[in-house]
Amino acid sequence: MFNLMEKILLIPILISIFYFSFSGLGNLFLRYSSKKSLINVDLYPLIAMPIIFSLITYFHLLYKLNPLLNLLIILIGLIGYIFNFKKIENIKIFSILLFILTIQFLGHKVNEDFGYYHLPYIINFISDKMILGLAHLSMVQGYNSAWLNLNSLFFLPYFFDKSVHFLNSIVIFSASIFYLKFLLNKKNYLDYPLSTFYAVFILFFFIVKNSRLNSFGVDVPGHIFATLVLFLFFNFCENGNYYFRKMYFNLILIFSIFSILIKLSYVPLILIPLICLIIEKKILDKKIILLSFLLGIPWVIQQIGYTSCIIFPVEITCFKSLPWYSKNFINDAAFSLEYINKSYWVYEGTLNEEEYIKDFNWVGTWFLRNFIEISENLLTFLIPLIFFYFLSNKQNKYYKLNKTTWYVLIPISIGFLIWFLKAPVVRYGIFYLNSFLFFIIIFILKKNLLNLNKKFIVITLIFGLTFNLVKNINRIINLNNYVEFPFPKIEKIVYETKTQDNIKFNTPIVQESNQSSVCWNVPIYCRPGKFDNLIIYKKKGYIIFVDRINLNNN
Repeated sequence: MFNLMEKILLIPILISIFYFSFSGLGNLFLRYSSKKSLINVDLYPLIAMPIIFSLITYFHLLYKLNPLLNLLIILIGLIGYIFNFKKIENIKIFSILLFILTIQFLGHKVNEDFGYYHLPYIINFISDKMILGLAHLSMVQGYNSAWLNLNSLFFLPYFFDKSVHFLNSIVIFSASIFYLKFLLNKKNYLDYPLSTFYAVFILFFFIVKNSRLNSFGVDVPGHIFATLVLFLFFNFCENGNYYFRKMYFNLILIFSIFSILIKLSYVPLILIPLICLIIEKKILDKKIILLSFLLGIPWVIQQIGYTSCIIFPVEITCFKSLPWYSKNFINDAAFSLEYINKSYWVYEGTLNEEEYIKDFNWVGTWFLRNFIEISENLLTFLIPLIFFYFLSNKQNKYYKLNKTTWYVLIPISIGFLIWFLKAPVVRYGIFYLNSFLFFIIIFILKKNLLNLNKKFIVITLIFGLTFNLVKNINRIINLNNYVEFPFPKIEKIVYETKTQDNIKFNTPIVQESNQSSVCWNVPIYCRPGKFDNLIIYKKKGYIIFVDRINLNNN
């Protein structure tokens, strides 16, 4: 239908359409707020994301989410944007970012988990309503993420699994536009130096370290929203206006909850809104409490439906009366998660798994395994310091940091400890590591924090954007030809179909490729391996999976 050049031109068109649609949806959600004008319009697409997630998840509890419904939601947002159209502020920023994001998208590889459980999850989401006991079909799908739910919205007519890749582009596009416009406003770096300084570091980090879309998965989007929470908290502490603080408290609460729903490692962030309440006690109202509850409850229901647990695989949070509850399954998942995350798979000693994770026996192996990755992340985060040293104003203007700002170290410390002791995978904890590093930086530089200027900001970000662009152009030049270009390559899976309990099941047949053993876009219901250990039945229109072996051992 489209030739190659038309397909390439389609990428920036679709990124723009989705961005404007989310902006329109964000505007629709906020239009009845009397203080809507206090919210930066560049936040609208990001505000829309948790709300849309909640709505489609509620819908999915009862019905399947099909491509036509997805298209309708996108069109509603686009119409909302058109009817409230305002001239795009700073079209240069928009155009430059759109060009760079287009290059970043062209022919990018998918995340290593995409064919394993991301795309199969999306296929399940748009093919059937909530599947009870889904974790027994595929344990990794039990680790419920709001980001995969939201990805399902992009499964659209004609494009199908090609368009689900755009959400990662939209979130980095939206966050980059917000941060860039904030940074280039002289008033902001004069009035909010702490927020400005943090925005430079975090935007540079995302542009450089996450220059490849295949690194995103569900980790980077969670990190983006977590950094928004911290940025807004800094802004909250720097601005004493009651109405400003009230509106930003609402955003901090919504974004912190959404970060948690994307990735449970961000649970401690829920303390940040509580810190805001300590600072400004009268900003809480019933509406935001209700909205927060409505935002989180569909995720909780879905998680229980998938695993029998509110937090999987924490056994104490599980409902033992549900037929898909399995104590052994949950405990095995918790145990395997811990020793795998602590790098047992590269350990060459004589300890077994249980001995390895006890008494910090794992720390040496884990540190050697992750030293380079941790160093690369932290060094990337530190690069703006070099530009600051050479390009900032050379004046000793003392910046008095609000003491309450330091309170945020409490949730950051708790998050770091939970991460390190339970799931020390670098990409899970990089937010906490970077946040600690940032506080060390501002403690050392507190006498120079007011030396910010536009030259430092512009040159730092130009360097980051240029690095991103060159890296992706080089990737495209060295790319081998494949049919789906400029969209990501999708593995063609050969599979066999069997009928069990009057339901068709599909199993991949292993071919030469390493990725041929997982489901990718194989039709529902798909699973690598046999289905013999499952009891499968329908009740009131819901498919229910129960583990036959573990059920007998409950």
